[in-house]
Amino acid sequence: MFFKKLLLSAAVALLVIAAPAEAARRSVPIVDIPVVAVPWPNGQAGSPDAVKAAILAGLVMKSWTGQVVAPGLIRGTLLIRTHRVEVDIAYTATEYSIKYADSDNLGYRADKREIHPKYNGWVRQLRETIDAQFLLRSMG
Repeated sequence: MFFKKLLLSAAVALLVIAAPAEAARRSVPIVDIPVVAVPWPNGQAGSPDAVKAAILAGLVMKSWTGQVVAPGLIRGTLLIRTHRVEVDIAYTATEYSIKYADSDNLGYRADKREIHPKYNGWVRQLRETIDAQFLLRSMG
């Protein structure tokens, strides 16, 4: 009898511990950053090269790597422990966008276009950091 109670208690404890962790891993819809106007201060016009430099600097600031794969297109990659995410950042002199490209170990579900909840936060922070680079570059 004591052994059964002990096993039952252990099973309940595992469920209580595992439930919040599982809930935190539920997939969420991917939020791409559609076309964003380049936020140059005072409406200054920049060049595509200046936009590329700001994007690459923003990637580095958030521990992403960036590789120019074509004119006007950068592939950003973030590695965190066993997780990998890749985004495509298309840009011109006046706008840019960030779109999901690929991932590993983030529970990506192509049929629903869903992924681990951390993904959207990483991309949002990346966008904020890239936008900050435009301000920094205009000041220096």
